[in-house]
Amino acid sequence: MRSVPVVIETEHFFKSKVGDEAVYQGLYLEADDYPYAEFESLFDGPTVLLLDGIEDPQNLGAACRTAYLFGVSGVVIPKNRAAEVTSTVCRASAGAVEYLKIAVISSIAQALERLKEAGFWSFGADA
Repeated sequence: MRSVPVVIETEHFFKSKVGDEAVYQGLYLEADDYPYAEFESLFDGPTVLLLDGIEDPQNLGAACRTAYLFGVSGVVIPKNRAAEVTSTVCRASAGAVEYLKIAVISSIAQALERLKEAGFWSFGADA
């Protein structure tokens, strides 16, 4: 078990940290930024999901939750014009982002080529 200091605080403390409108359920935890995986570490898994153009954190969280449900071992998201892993994504994923390797890359096209070179097959889907 890890030693995590617990401090009792006032409601004013919570509102100063999360805002007046946030739902915080009486708990507040400060954590480091999400630890993204190295792209090459995804080559060890059987399945990798590449997501492009997902800008809504709720949608990224839902995609990660579904990916984890179906046994995807890693997710790739682009560096630009895309949602990053935030507390909103963590909540929407129902914790799935804690079990997935998620890598950020500059180019989805280059990532796809590198995965093909590593022996992965590719399938595409579009709304």
